[in-house]
Amino acid sequence: MLQALATLDPTELASAVRIADAIDPSRRVSERSIVTIVRRLLELDLAERPMGDRSGARLTLKGRRIARRIAE
Repeated sequence: MLQALATLDPTELASAVRIADAIDPSRRVSERSIVTIVRRLLELDLAERPMGDRSGARLTLKGRRIARRIAE
């Protein structure tokens, strides 16, 4: 999930549908699972929702750093 979010424009807020489209098809998960995972990322300060709960999410700087390490 971190890697999928990291591929999106960091200035835009991504919906669950947009995140699902960014996930590798072999690792595809339901939108419901994506919402649950995004909530966990928010709790860990790896993602943020600066415009409120229904506006979409994006990775924080900390989340992008971890995603970069995972990709290596």
